[in-house]
Amino acid sequence: MKRFLYYIKPFLLISFLFVISIISLKIFETIKLSFTSDILNPNIVLRSILYNSFVACFFSILLFPLFILINLINKKIAIFITSFLSAFLLLSEIALLMYSEKSGVLMGSEFIERSLSEIIITVKASMTLFVPVVFALVVLGIFIFLSYFLNRKKIHLFNLALIFIFLIFGSLYCINIDSLLKKDYLNRYNVKTYIVNKSWYCIKSVRDYVKWQQREKDAMADGIIKVKEDQLDFYFTLNPDRTIPDRYYPLERVDDIESTLSPFFYRSDTMPNIVFVIVESLGREWSGKNADRVSFTPFIDSLADESLFWKNCFSTTPRSFGAVPAITGSLPYGFKGFQFGNMPRNNTLISILKNNNYHTNVFYAGSFNFDAVGEYLIAQEVDYMSLFYEDYRKNGKKYEGTPWGYNDDIMYTKTIEELNSMDSEDPMFNMIITISSHDELNDDNPNFKYVFEQTDKIIETVSDSRQRIHKMYRNKIAGIVYSDNSLRDFFQKYKNRPDFENTIFVITGDHASEFYMRDNLSMFHVPLIIYSPLLKTTRQFTSIVSHNDITPSITALLRDNFNLKTSKYVSWVGTSLDTSSTFNSKQRHLFLRLAQEIKEMLYDKYYYNSENNALYVMNENADLIEVPDSDSLKSIMYDRLENLKYINEYVYNDRLTNYPIFSLDEFKNIAFFFQEDSLYLSTPEKQERYQMDFFPPIKIPMPAFASGWEKIKITLEADIKILDSLGVGNYFNIFFGCVGKNIVRNNSNVDKIIKYIPESKVRIGEWQKMNITRTFKVSGATDILLLVYFYIEDYEWVEKNRVVLKNISVKIEGLESKD
Repeated sequence: MKRFLYYIKPFLLISFLFVISIISLKIFETIKLSFTSDILNPNIVLRSILYNSFVACFFSILLFPLFILINLINKKIAIFITSFLSAFLLLSEIALLMYSEKSGVLMGSEFIERSLSEIIITVKASMTLFVPVVFALVVLGIFIFLSYFLNRKKIHLFNLALIFIFLIFGSLYCINIDSLLKKDYLNRYNVKTYIVNKSWYCIKSVRDYVKWQQREKDAMADGIIKVKEDQLDFYFTLNPDRTIPDRYYPLERVDDIESTLSPFFYRSDTMPNIVFVIVESLGREWSGKNADRVSFTPFIDSLADESLFWKNCFSTTPRSFGAVPAITGSLPYGFKGFQFGNMPRNNTLISILKNNNYHTNVFYAGSFNFDAVGEYLIAQEVDYMSLFYEDYRKNGKKYEGTPWGYNDDIMYTKTIEELNSMDSEDPMFNMIITISSHDELNDDNPNFKYVFEQTDKIIETVSDSRQRIHKMYRNKIAGIVYSDNSLRDFFQKYKNRPDFENTIFVITGDHASEFYMRDNLSMFHVPLIIYSPLLKTTRQFTSIVSHNDITPSITALLRDNFNLKTSKYVSWVGTSLDTSSTFNSKQRHLFLRLAQEIKEMLYDKYYYNSENNALYVMNENADLIEVPDSDSLKSIMYDRLENLKYINEYVYNDRLTNYPIFSLDEFKNIAFFFQEDSLYLSTPEKQERYQMDFFPPIKIPMPAFASGWEKIKITLEADIKILDSLGVGNYFNIFFGCVGKNIVRNNSNVDKIIKYIPESKVRIGEWQKMNITRTFKVSGATDILLLVYFYIEDYEWVEKNRVVLKNISVKIEGLESKD
């Protein structure tokens, strides 16, 4: 035993150095967190140090066979490789810690799903790439130096034995490592984020992702969700009160949605204007009397007092991509979000209002290409989509905006100007989407001096211990204060419009900001306000509601109080907003996380998380209280979660509605291409921008009997085989472009090819279906050119990125202009 311990001495010392480094990193995180949060106590800190120590032991033991093998050949090489790999693991933990601090969430399987370009943008936002590269080299160098330095020292046999025993014990304890996470910690997201080892969490999430792939394969046939009669029957059993005319369209039912808002509004024969305001990152942690000890939105708070106000509203996703389809359409996610595939025929609040002669407008300072929001709005036949982003790119001045677009105050001002210039006697639907509170506010901008002064005054109203924490997030908080001020100015200007007295305003956040997260649902918790001069009375509600309940409620209100013409059938995911005088919940609400995974739901008053098999009941403050001894109830909830997930994906295969308001556009065939032979895509040997035209640019012929085309649609279908498992950001992009004379908007769409596979997960090395449809508005354009090609950015480059496509068809169609 003595000879064995001395033989593996280099490994033991490197492992000891690695464990000490991980513990030191945790101590650093603890000290830093103590200045920004009050979640820590001795028990939590001890559990976190033990958790990370045992995980570090496990990682070290994994390197043990490699060390033994190389040591048989050369001791110095064995020391170098083992120390290098240990330093790399340490760097990974540091990087994941930085990501967690920056984003407020743990990096999980989205490591595979999310774009590398997004990660690079996040890093660039806080530092130049030169800094992390130099830092990584320094850490590697210091760790390897210390490894050789320790191996020159004489170490007592007893100490080597202690290190060896601790490594073995720690590695074995990893089998039950989550026992260090008390059950209540599983729900307290910020505590769990602190305790766990970030690398361990990421690896486990990726493992679960891989296991999911086979399950997804079993559920799919040629990219189409198989019909499962037992799941349909189960869904009908769960919804016995619904009259569903066609079992193969399970979400579509007779419209018996109760108009819960009607008692609060006056009746009129005049259609009201509808204004939706979706405020970026407006979560309950910033806003309201029940926020985290202080509110940074005084105007929104005052508006809530004059409105119908739900303090317990939940968004559908923790990012913006889910907000617009949920709020305006109560729509299912499909596979990756409603607008990220070939959207099934649908009815939304927008299409219903257009069918009632409403003029529909969307005002957004950012790019409509972001998250394919524009694709969704084109499908809704929105009359006007603002050109603020294009204007900012061309004419924007310093301090007027961010890379996302114009600041909120300028965007609101331009919105009012556009509305005042519109000569229309029809009622209007206006949706306004803000962006300024997405990032921290720039305190170098002289225009924001008053905002920071106001922010500091609010922070000074809280206790000294809380002031320290709020000051750490001063720039982020200032962004919320600025957004609140801008909204107040917008309302003051809107009150001068003659239609103000006949307008209904709906204000909510697209999601929360992921700061001060007290539990797993904090990032979804947003306020919901319905304000209008047409209100008879105001009221505040504690019941649980969601974004999916907004469209059903507004539609029912307009139907019953203002004679809106509606269909006999609806296919909403949600139901009417709960206006009970006491706390209640009638939710059947799934949450779609960043990695396009659904593992959580609200079902009545219960919150269930299948990842942890954890079940909680919600109270009127939206606190999650664990349900003890609930194995049988957990099993029931798991079955219900799986059923709702199945229905969510099944209806996306054009099984959402049999009665769409918009008839299918009569597109005319323009061109068709088919290639049976395989198209092999592979990154080049050198790291460089790589582009392959799918077909040469095509000039669209103009019909002799019409003035032009109104829309151009491209449909691409192919069999695709992904040969390498990579992060989503490393796969090829597919670019669709449409250019021509008199096209005012940037008609282009770029995204990763794997997002166009109509399945939740990508199966490496197997053929799957890829189906893409992209529509461009080209009214009045001439000399139209279309481009489709694949490419990879240099910062996304990975050697041997290989993709094969076969049976490729591209169909180009045009909708003739009616003018």
